[in-house]
Amino acid sequence: GNDVGSVARTHPLEMLSAFVSVKQAETLYSLIILLRLYLAGLAFSYCASLYRPLSWHTLTGSMIYVFSGFAVIFGVRHLIYGSAFIMLPLLIAGAERIIRGRRAWLFALAVFLGFICNYYFMYQATAACGLFILMRLFDRYLRRKHPDRYDTDKELRLKGYCPDIRPGKGAKGKAVSAGRIPEGLILLKMAGVYLLGLGMAMFVMFPVVASLGSSARLASQSVPQDLLAYAGWRHYYRWFLNLIIPVRSQTGGTPLNYAVTAFPAIVLLLFGSFRQHRVLKASFIIGTIFIFSPMCAYVLSGFSTVSNRWIFCYSFVIGMAFVIYADEIVRLRKSRGILLGVLTVIYVILAVFDWKKTGSVYLIWGTAMLLVCSGMIWILNAVPGLKKLAPAALLVMTFVSCCVHGFLCYSGRYGNMLEEYLDRGQALSNVMDSEFARFAALAEEEGSAGNPAAPLWRVDSDLVSSNRENYSLLLGYAPTSVYNSVLSGPTTYFMMETGNSDLAAIHRIQGLDSRTVSDALANVKYYLTTADGHAHAPFGFTLNSRLSDGNNLVFENSHPLSFGFTCDTVISESDFERLTTMQKEQVMLDAVVLPDADTAAAREKMTLSEIAQPSVQIEEEDLPLPESGVNAERTKNGYRIRKGGGSISFAIRRRAGFEAYARLDDFWVDKASNFAYIQTDNLRTEFSMRGPDYIYSLNRKEYLIRLGYDESDRDDTLTLELPEKGKYNLGSVSILYVPMNTFIARVDQRNEQSMRDEVFSVNRVQGSADITKDCVMVFSVPFSTGWKIYVDGEKSPALRSDVGWLGTCLTPGQHQIRLEYVTPGAVPGRLVSLLAWAGFILMCALPGRKEDRRKRGRIGLHS
Repeated sequence: GNDVGSVARTHPLEMLSAFVSVKQAETLYSLIILLRLYLAGLAFSYCASLYRPLSWHTLTGSMIYVFSGFAVIFGVRHLIYGSAFIMLPLLIAGAERIIRGRRAWLFALAVFLGFICNYYFMYQATAACGLFILMRLFDRYLRRKHPDRYDTDKELRLKGYCPDIRPGKGAKGKAVSAGRIPEGLILLKMAGVYLLGLGMAMFVMFPVVASLGSSARLASQSVPQDLLAYAGWRHYYRWFLNLIIPVRSQTGGTPLNYAVTAFPAIVLLLFGSFRQHRVLKASFIIGTIFIFSPMCAYVLSGFSTVSNRWIFCYSFVIGMAFVIYADEIVRLRKSRGILLGVLTVIYVILAVFDWKKTGSVYLIWGTAMLLVCSGMIWILNAVPGLKKLAPAALLVMTFVSCCVHGFLCYSGRYGNMLEEYLDRGQALSNVMDSEFARFAALAEEEGSAGNPAAPLWRVDSDLVSSNRENYSLLLGYAPTSVYNSVLSGPTTYFMMETGNSDLAAIHRIQGLDSRTVSDALANVKYYLTTADGHAHAPFGFTLNSRLSDGNNLVFENSHPLSFGFTCDTVISESDFERLTTMQKEQVMLDAVVLPDADTAAAREKMTLSEIAQPSVQIEEEDLPLPESGVNAERTKNGYRIRKGGGSISFAIRRRAGFEAYARLDDFWVDKASNFAYIQTDNLRTEFSMRGPDYIYSLNRKEYLIRLGYDESDRDDTLTLELPEKGKYNLGSVSILYVPMNTFIARVDQRNEQSMRDEVFSVNRVQGSADITKDCVMVFSVPFSTGWKIYVDGEKSPALRSDVGWLGTCLTPGQHQIRLEYVTPGAVPGRLVSLLAWAGFILMCALPGRKEDRRKRGRIGLHS
């Protein structure tokens, strides 16, 4: 039920896939990674050329930037991280051009590309660029008001560098009109150009914003308890070590891991004169404070979690520091040389100390490279004849350092990041040859018989685990699982209200937990499980021998709800909220859940009955918590699990004719993510736990796990397995018994006036219905404001029914029903983009001020 138009990203490089076959897709993926890194290097080099002439030092600085830990660790894993690396230098360069009085097209284009590629990283890049603009304009103001305090270094001028141009003067003293423009007007111009670039991207951003606003993501943001400081003092000195340590990242997802030649550049940047290159120095200091502060990480991650994914901005500052200070590294003053030596010794001492504490062998590599780099710099400065070789020597040292970083990150002996990846050639075959592949042919077979665009049914399974949620995108069947950063809000709320454990995170649904009622509402026709997992099949599903094999069993729903079923009974959301979690799910077969306002409106116009309780009587039996278990010790609030994992067991009673559920109340662990298992004699269920202080956690402390349906009374053992050590809070455990003797009759009653003769096409469903009394028709389509419903050609209100599903009111008579979908925000977004692009073209077409290249000069980051 997710909308492709609201989640699709327009990565220009990925359009290259149009020119390769499916077999070449993996190769193209690898090439795109390299191409993104190369383009990031070009973008950085262009930006650096605005402040220093292109040289070997520019190439070295770009390597420090491009092959930082952010790119080596994250940029390879996720292509979207590479987009941020490309956009940031272009944003900075575009802003610098506007400050110098040059044309603004680059800034607008960079904003546009940043937003269509990924708005999350664009948020962080905007924050960094905005901070740069404010500091740059403030420094410009000071230099314009006090020109005599900022004299140009004659030696640098003779070398062709111009770290400062007096306001209103060009490189040769000629007037430059940009120097007379007030900083306030420049800031307003930048704001206008930024909004123009954003407007150009609105064909993507409008649907994204609409989707984000209606999702549960914003409403479910977690608030970490401690945002003042990271736990453990070692975090802070390890940040210092992590500057050039080449393996993984530290707390808060902070992969620094720069080439070793960044170290002397940082020393000169940090301990040099503040007036010279003050913007660069301030950027480094502010970035360092942000790294030390969990609060800053929380804000820059979009108020979602403590994550330093903004670290690519810090990497830009480090790379630029080398470009600016490379010549000073070669002509190192004695005092700076001593300072470099002292900090090198401090680094070595801390590295040895941490190595002894943790046993991390890779610390030796970082220490060795730093000693070699510092020694090489001292030799280059001590021997005059070697200074000509300095640029090449620094480049080679950077190249070697980057190679060592890459090797140690992915080597099985050290970082072993290679274990996170599939072997070549398996990415596609893992999906196309999976047990779900049988549904691809079935969807095509059944779809050709009157429904050419989509099947009527969905597939549920207990075999969906991490990284398998989106298999249906390639196989073409309708799933009950999805992985997407911004899920449909109503769908998420439906899962939360019914306590469904297959809602693994705010962005990840792995199925419907084999729930009998949930599967019915979702129009599930087939259920897939392992050959020995028949107990997982929902009630009312029978074995389909034609689709099953020796490894997997496929069950078919014998009593499915129609795609559009009706109900003449309603329950208001206020009454619905008073029910227990299991009662909420069961009442959806007795009545349609409607918002209070829609309930009142429906009662005024139609004859509908109203209830406040489900028709079935759910029984609950509390289980006493054992004092101990396997590797489990009872604590005041739960259990402490020792190393190696543990479990606790309960004796339970299975009852004939009842579907049983295990209810874990006040159950949570203080970890970002964890897995637990429920085990009985014929069923094993994995479910995801997330600490309440972490994003994606849903703040969940109650878990309902289906234990299956029983046809006879028997004794059983329920085991809660906790494979990771730690302290687990557990308030109580109980068994819920749901009688199933009326389930089939309730389904048949909902199907009496159902939709028939359905025809599916892209963004449209058509059908008919013969209605004998006032009712609400509920469709097994997740609710979205993008749906428009027409009954006999007249528009009918689209209702949010049963928390997350689409519905509408029907009166007696024969009706033709049509459902049409348009991505929310798509039409206004396209109109805004058209107007913005017209403005951009006009801006580029208008004649600008003629520029004399000799007047431009290159300004230092302090100017």
